[in-house]
Amino acid sequence: MGWKPEDNERRRAKYQSDPDERERRKAQGRSPEANREYMREYYRANRDKWRRTPEQQARVNQRRRERYATDPEFRAECIRLSKLRDKESARDYRLRKEFGITAEEYGIILELQGDACAICRSPFGNELGHRLAIDHDHACCPGKRSCGKCIRGILCGSCNLGLGKFRDDPILLGKAIKYLLGQLSHP
Repeated sequence: MGWKPEDNERRRAKYQSDPDERERRKAQGRSPEANREYMREYYRANRDKWRRTPEQQARVNQRRRERYATDPEFRAECIRLSKLRDKESARDYRLRKEFGITAEEYGIILELQGDACAICRSPFGNELGHRLAIDHDHACCPGKRSCGKCIRGILCGSCNLGLGKFRDDPILLGKAIKYLLGQLSHP
């Protein structure tokens, strides 16, 4: 036997007409603040029960994007909050996600290189304050993400871009060296 709509009506009528029933039910409940805390703890302990499906999350994201585009106060608040986020933890997250290393491991590699680019020895960062780039073996991990085991070193932007333009090919780089030294014979 399940709960029926008429049961709701009966309980509501009894609550409205009987002061003792009202007091009994009020004594069972929690204050709004206590209830918020209780529900917060419940959701924290049962996260797996309350996960959104990908379709639900897509709808939430779409509504958020629409509100961001149309509500200047909401957009200003989002921007203000984004500036308050911890930049170092965001950097650590990005390093772990893209390269499989922590910010601490990045610091250790850079220290072993003398706080400079592994190729041209330019000091940490550049005049704009950009950090040095992480160079990894693309043959080991194709694409942008690295497993963390194939990191070759930390390079300045120019050296990193140069290796990329030569497609990490030592033969091609050797030909470029010969060309610069005037030793490359043309067919």
